[in-house]
Amino acid sequence: MFLFLPIIVGCPTTYKAQAHHQVPHVCPNCHNASVIAAKRTTWFELFFIPIFPMSRKNVWMCHICQWHAALNAGEEPPTVGYSHPPAYAMEGQGWQQTGDQPPYPSTPQPKSR
Repeated sequence: MFLFLPIIVGCPTTYKAQAHHQVPHVCPNCHNASVIAAKRTTWFELFFIPIFPMSRKNVWMCHICQWHAALNAGEEPPTVGYSHPPAYAMEGQGWQQTGDQPPYPSTPQPKSR
């Protein structure tokens, strides 16, 4: 009797952030502040189970457009993304709040005709 058993293999690539709290950099492709340092690992899989890593590299990766580039030790990182101003910088505008938007009125204003 002949038994046919298919063997399923693959080599997927996974990305993992290097640190939990990173300052996002500006992506040169989509211009969003979403580029972080990550580790790219290509695995050999047998029946969807990772067996051993085939290659590992440190890369810059954008979570929005999936752009990535090699992270070399001597290279300049992408420019730092925009960070929100602290809450005390908004005090001179007539309101004090720790968020990014001004407070909204609690009751709706009537429309003038």
